[in-house]
Amino acid sequence: MTMVDGIVTKDKLLKWGKVVNGLCVLCNAEMEPRDHMFFRCVYARRMLADLHFGSLCRDSWVAIVAPGIHSCRRPIADRVDGLIWCIYCVGLWKERSRCVHGTSVRIAEELVRETILDLNFVSRNNECLEEGLRVVGLDQV
Repeated sequence: MTMVDGIVTKDKLLKWGKVVNGLCVLCNAEMEPRDHMFFRCVYARRMLADLHFGSLCRDSWVAIVAPGIHSCRRPIADRVDGLIWCIYCVGLWKERSRCVHGTSVRIAEELVRETILDLNFVSRNNECLEEGLRVVGLDQV
């Protein structure tokens, strides 16, 4: 759903006539379209940097996803990046949903720690992925 901008963000709810505060629940600084939530939000940028994706911090979904589709990198590096990216997106969306439903925002470091645990759980028993996480320094919390 995220790839085709199908997730229900607050800016979409406002367009549909729903009465909501349109600000991002993670930073309370800007409206909450998909690109803000995953790329421009201070909270998201902190997570991306801590997950060693800081160099990939672009301003839009298209800017980060399109080059990845045509990447010439080694397959294991692509798989590790893809795994990190997927778990980052799921973790950020879950945190956003928790906040929308009344829970206070956790500090980004807590969510990063949880994301790294998820990465290590998913990659266990896969030597290539485990090695890839070791190389980028995400094999331990």
